[in-house]
Amino acid sequence: MISVCMATYNGQRYVADQIKSVLPQLAPDDELVIADDASSDGTLAVIKGFDDPRICVLASEVRLGVVPTFERALSAARGEIVFLCDQDDVWLPNKRAVFLEALAVADLVVSDCRVTDADLNERASSFFSLRASGPGLLRNLWRNGFLG
Repeated sequence: MISVCMATYNGQRYVADQIKSVLPQLAPDDELVIADDASSDGTLAVIKGFDDPRICVLASEVRLGVVPTFERALSAARGEIVFLCDQDDVWLPNKRAVFLEALAVADLVVSDCRVTDADLNERASSFFSLRASGPGLLRNLWRNGFLG
Protein backbone atom coordinates (compact mmCIF):
# COMPACT_ATOMS: atom_id res chain seq x y z
CA MET A 1 0.00 0.00 0.00
CA ILE A 2 1.16 3.49 -0.87
CA SER A 3 0.16 6.65 0.97
CA VAL A 4 0.45 10.04 -0.67
CA CYS A 5 0.44 12.83 1.94
CA MET A 6 -0.47 16.39 1.07
CA ALA A 7 -0.81 19.51 3.21
CA THR A 8 -3.13 22.23 1.93
CA TYR A 9 -3.77 25.83 2.84
CA ASN A 10 -5.76 28.21 0.62
CA GLY A 11 -4.82 26.17 -2.44
CA GLN A 12 -8.15 26.33 -4.23
CA ARG A 13 -6.53 27.44 -7.49
CA TYR A 14 -4.06 24.54 -7.67
CA VAL A 15 -5.19 21.55 -5.64
CA ALA A 16 -7.54 20.03 -8.24
CA ASP A 17 -4.73 19.74 -10.79
CA GLN A 18 -2.53 18.00 -8.23
CA ILE A 19 -5.25 15.56 -7.18
CA LYS A 20 -6.02 14.81 -10.84
CA SER A 21 -2.35 14.01 -11.42
CA VAL A 22 -2.07 11.72 -8.37
CA LEU A 23 -5.28 9.66 -8.44
CA PRO A 24 -4.67 7.86 -11.77
CA GLN A 25 -1.37 6.59 -10.37
CA LEU A 26 -2.88 5.06 -7.23
CA ALA A 27 -3.90 1.42 -6.93
CA PRO A 28 -7.32 0.61 -5.44
CA ASP A 29 -5.86 0.03 -1.96
CA ASP A 30 -3.57 3.11 -1.98
CA GLU A 31 -4.57 6.36 -0.30
CA LEU A 32 -4.24 10.11 -0.71
CA VAL A 33 -4.19 11.70 2.75
CA ILE A 34 -4.89 15.43 2.62
CA ALA A 35 -4.51 17.53 5.76
CA ASP A 36 -5.99 21.00 5.37
CA ASP A 37 -4.66 23.82 7.54
CA ALA A 38 -7.90 25.76 8.12
CA SER A 39 -8.17 27.11 4.58
CA SER A 40 -10.43 30.13 4.23
CA ASP A 41 -10.95 29.80 0.48
CA GLY A 42 -12.68 26.93 -1.32
CA THR A 43 -9.85 24.41 -0.97
CA LEU A 44 -11.88 21.94 1.09
CA ALA A 45 -14.84 22.17 -1.28
CA VAL A 46 -12.56 21.37 -4.23
CA ILE A 47 -11.07 18.38 -2.40
CA LYS A 48 -14.46 17.08 -1.27
CA GLY A 49 -15.69 17.40 -4.87
CA PHE A 50 -13.58 14.37 -5.74
CA ASP A 51 -15.74 11.33 -5.11
CA ASP A 52 -12.95 8.84 -4.51
CA PRO A 53 -12.74 6.47 -1.53
CA ARG A 54 -8.93 6.61 -1.64
CA ILE A 55 -9.00 10.24 -0.47
CA CYS A 56 -8.85 10.83 3.28
CA VAL A 57 -9.43 14.45 4.33
CA LEU A 58 -8.23 15.78 7.68
CA ALA A 59 -9.60 19.30 8.16
CA SER A 60 -8.28 21.56 10.89
CA GLU A 61 -10.41 24.34 12.33
CA VAL A 62 -7.38 26.28 13.56
CA ARG A 63 -4.25 27.25 11.67
CA LEU A 64 -1.35 24.96 12.61
CA GLY A 65 1.32 25.76 10.02
CA VAL A 66 2.84 23.66 7.27
CA VAL A 67 5.01 21.32 9.36
CA PRO A 68 2.30 20.28 11.86
CA THR A 69 -0.16 19.92 8.97
CA PHE A 70 2.17 17.55 7.12
CA GLU A 71 2.73 15.71 10.42
CA ARG A 72 -1.05 15.20 10.71
CA ALA A 73 -1.15 13.67 7.24
CA LEU A 74 1.86 11.48 7.95
CA SER A 75 0.35 10.28 11.24
CA ALA A 76 -2.77 9.13 9.41
CA ALA A 77 -0.87 7.43 6.56
CA ARG A 78 -1.17 3.64 6.51
CA GLY A 79 1.09 2.82 3.58
CA GLU A 80 4.43 1.04 3.65
CA ILE A 81 5.68 3.61 1.16
CA VAL A 82 4.91 7.31 1.63
CA PHE A 83 5.06 10.03 -1.00
CA LEU A 84 4.94 13.70 -0.03
CA CYS A 85 3.38 16.22 -2.36
CA ASP A 86 2.48 19.88 -2.26
CA GLN A 87 -0.89 21.32 -3.22
CA ASP A 88 0.57 23.28 -6.12
CA ASP A 89 2.54 20.44 -7.73
CA VAL A 90 1.47 18.31 -10.67
CA TRP A 91 2.88 14.80 -10.95
CA LEU A 92 4.18 13.51 -14.25
CA PRO A 93 2.17 10.48 -15.38
CA ASN A 94 4.94 7.98 -14.58
CA LYS A 95 6.09 9.35 -11.20
CA ARG A 96 4.85 6.43 -9.13
CA ALA A 97 6.43 3.81 -11.38
CA VAL A 98 9.77 5.65 -11.54
CA PHE A 99 9.90 6.08 -7.76
CA LEU A 100 8.94 2.47 -7.02
CA GLU A 101 11.69 1.26 -9.35
CA ALA A 102 14.21 3.50 -7.57
CA LEU A 103 12.95 2.42 -4.14
CA ALA A 104 13.73 -1.20 -5.02
CA VAL A 105 17.41 -0.35 -4.46
CA ALA A 106 17.20 2.70 -2.15
CA ASP A 107 15.53 3.74 1.09
CA LEU A 108 14.87 7.35 0.06
CA VAL A 109 14.25 8.90 -3.34
CA VAL A 110 14.67 12.59 -4.16
CA SER A 111 13.84 13.78 -7.64
CA ASP A 112 14.31 16.85 -9.73
CA CYS A 113 11.28 18.69 -11.07
CA ARG A 114 10.27 21.15 -13.72
CA VAL A 115 9.44 24.68 -12.57
CA THR A 116 6.26 26.25 -13.93
CA ASP A 117 4.23 29.37 -13.43
CA ALA A 118 0.69 29.34 -12.05
CA ASP A 119 -0.67 28.38 -15.49
CA LEU A 120 1.75 25.42 -15.80
CA ASN A 121 3.93 27.12 -18.41
CA GLU A 122 7.45 25.76 -17.96
CA ARG A 123 9.90 28.34 -16.61
CA ALA A 124 12.85 26.02 -15.93
CA SER A 125 13.44 22.40 -16.88
CA SER A 126 15.32 21.66 -13.64
CA PHE A 127 14.81 22.81 -10.05
CA PHE A 128 18.22 21.33 -9.23
CA SER A 129 19.90 23.70 -11.68
CA LEU A 130 18.07 26.72 -10.24
CA ARG A 131 19.24 25.84 -6.73
CA ALA A 132 22.74 24.73 -7.80
CA SER A 133 21.85 21.32 -6.41
CA GLY A 134 21.76 17.88 -7.96
CA PRO A 135 21.49 14.18 -7.25
CA GLY A 136 22.35 12.91 -3.81
CA LEU A 137 20.96 13.27 -0.31
CA LEU A 138 23.67 15.39 1.30
CA ARG A 139 23.65 17.97 -1.46
CA ASN A 140 19.89 18.27 -1.26
CA LEU A 141 19.86 18.56 2.50
CA TRP A 142 22.24 21.48 2.15
CA ARG A 143 20.81 23.27 -0.91
CA ASN A 144 17.08 22.57 -0.76
CA GLY A 145 14.61 23.23 2.02
CA PHE A 146 12.02 20.79 0.68
CA LEU A 147 13.15 17.63 2.45
CA GLY A 148 11.10 16.73 5.50
